[in-house]
Amino acid sequence: MKLFDIIGIVVVAVWLGLSGLFIYRAQSSSASQSSQRSAEFVMREGATWLVLRRNTQDAGYVHQTRTELADGWLLEHDTYMVVDLLGEPQSIDASVKTRLDIDGYLRQFTTEVRTSGGLFKATGKVEGETLRLSTTLGDDATTESIALDEPVRLSINALNALVATDGLNPGETYRASYMDPYFAMLSPVEMRYIENRELEVYDENFQADHFRKRAGERELDFYVDAEADLLIRAFPLRTTAARIPAALGKTRSASIRRQLETRNADAAKEAGEAGERKTLRVAVARQILAGHFSRDELSLADANAPPAERPAPADDDQSGEMKIAE
Repeated sequence: MKLFDIIGIVVVAVWLGLSGLFIYRAQSSSASQSSQRSAEFVMREGATWLVLRRNTQDAGYVHQTRTELADGWLLEHDTYMVVDLLGEPQSIDASVKTRLDIDGYLRQFTTEVRTSGGLFKATGKVEGETLRLSTTLGDDATTESIALDEPVRLSINALNALVATDGLNPGETYRASYMDPYFAMLSPVEMRYIENRELEVYDENFQADHFRKRAGERELDFYVDAEADLLIRAFPLRTTAARIPAALGKTRSASIRRQLETRNADAAKEAGEAGERKTLRVAVARQILAGHFSRDELSLADANAPPAERPAPADDDQSGEMKIAE
């Protein structure tokens, strides 16, 4: 019996020792991974759901997923939005998939934007100091190479870099040249920091940073939490996105999509019977998604006009670092 007791004690001691070693290594690995996080780029792993509203009505949703890798990040942004074109609903279906390094600099991305007017695709990959771009719109396909003086970030990650900045000053404007995934080109991003304030979103309180993005003659408001995760953001056409709890996201977004697709199908059937079917140009959808579309209402002219010219590149350097405007 004493021998069995001794063996039992030894087994328990070994088990405790191995368990302690496992926990220690796991904590050490976690601490090591945490210490490797960038000091110039803030991001939290997980998923975010935002519901789009316009004039008190559901207008779509945004779903973002962020996966932390050993050497960077994998990001996915899916947006479904419906706009009215002379009273007829038109949908915009867009996705952006991105690979970033640990500091949030671009490695590669793919973009798809689909409307009743067509499909736009873009891919980009950083190879050394060169960004290789390919775009497809209808039957037109282009490729180009852009020499990079410095690494670049995507425009949709501008706030992740800004929130990591020490000493944000209310009233100051920050700007840089970023890669816009919807235009597939380097574009200027200008953000004005408003304040840090308490904000209630879906019955939950957050300490939020408030920014305003310049979009043509207008400014669009963005509210983010301490890790640059969106709480509220504005789109053109008086559309606002607000975060909802992740547990509700999948069900709520599926319900919204069903309702809007049914509405779109019914309207398309009526328009087809009347011979007045309208289409929404992909160029207009890309402007809306990128935040460069500043008109109050879409019109038939918007649908049939030639594609808008892409915004000119910024005059400043191609760095992803925000600079205080002169």
